[in-house]
Amino acid sequence: MRSRVPARRRVHLLDPKSLEAVHVVEREFGAAARRRRRQRVLVSLVGTVLLLAAGGVIWFWQVELPRREAGSYPVHVRCRTCGHERTVRVMPRQRFPIECPKCHERAAWPLWKCRNCGEIFLPQRLAGDEVHCPKCGSARVGSAAVP
Repeated sequence: MRSRVPARRRVHLLDPKSLEAVHVVEREFGAAARRRRRQRVLVSLVGTVLLLAAGGVIWFWQVELPRREAGSYPVHVRCRTCGHERTVRVMPRQRFPIECPKCHERAAWPLWKCRNCGEIFLPQRLAGDEVHCPKCGSARVGSAAVP
């Protein structure tokens, strides 16, 4: 005797009953379905709140980087009043002395560097005099520009 092969059922994508015949679809009813749905919604809400809180913490603790003005460049300066040294950004047409970041006196001058011995110094010059290195006496000196 020959075994019979069950006939294939036609599946209509728009008919939910025909889809149930092909795929096993779980349906929940009653209190269990409501409980499970509440649980999914609660997990989604908690996840959203945690993501927003993490974003807020990152935004709050974010370090504000110093704004660089277009055309400014770094210069190492030393205050003649308090001796404080610091690298500051200045504009090309800015005149020295500038305000000291520590004592707030207008006494911060740019440092110079000797090309012979490498000494970094604050020149002690009068108007019109040529600047010399205080260590080796060389006239080969220039700006101690920050790389």
